[in-house]
Amino acid sequence: MFDLSGVSTMRVGPISARVRLLVSTAACALMAVAGQAQAGLGDPVASVALDQATLNGQSYSTSSQPRFTQYEFITADGVRIREFASLSGTVFAVSWSGPDIPDLKVLLASYHADYLAATQTPQANRRILAVKNERVVLHMNALPRGVIGGAYLPGQLPAGVSPQELR
Repeated sequence: MFDLSGVSTMRVGPISARVRLLVSTAACALMAVAGQAQAGLGDPVASVALDQATLNGQSYSTSSQPRFTQYEFITADGVRIREFASLSGTVFAVSWSGPDIPDLKVLLASYHADYLAATQTPQANRRILAVKNERVVLHMNALPRGVIGGAYLPGQLPAGVSPQELR
């Protein structure tokens, strides 16, 4: 990851070895933090900006409703992503539409395993994927010109908000 071939060291000894160990430890720690820096469904609203950066979001808008706030951005690939946060500050739903499926590992976060399990189960219609359990409700439809989908957390859906509002 780091090219140190052009770096010359004059002294080789205990200090140089300690410095190399410190640098390599710091690099490993940074890579570990960067790998865990993805957030999404079920995470704090601050994760929306991280999702936008991770997914190369272009335009960004916010829309406040009486019971939730909707954050929307479009990726460089043309996928429109909406994340819905409750007034308490938790992302309780996400939706997407566009020419391709976005990185669901980012959007679904800790619920990505539920999606993966559903892809292993035979579906009656190969153009429609549906997951419904006590943790998460997820749907995805393959259309002739793209994909639409969404997921929400039934236990965190604000009172008075219907899943149909989350598109």
